[in-house]
Amino acid sequence: AGEVARNASAFQNCQLIMVSATDSIPKVEKFTSDYHLREVDNIQLLVDGHGQFKKVFGKAILPSVYIYDKTRKLKRKFLGEVKIEAVIAAINS
Repeated sequence: AGEVARNASAFQNCQLIMVSATDSIPKVEKFTSDYHLREVDNIQLLVDGHGQFKKVFGKAILPSVYIYDKTRKLKRKFLGEVKIEAVIAAINS
């Protein structure tokens, strides 16, 4: 998450959605603050306390990154940790 904030300019033409499986708003707010995510305008943080993400995407490896194109077609997914450079390259491909 910190890498996203530090490389915010690489994501300026993207909509970023981060999903938290916790139902603890204070934990999500601390995470947001710790990683300076409020400084990135195009990030939305969603709290999935009811497990809807898992129902739609299946059991996820955390963290996971899903990249969709403008037509909402899945372009690339990364399961587990991934270097920010690989995510930026996938967005720009």
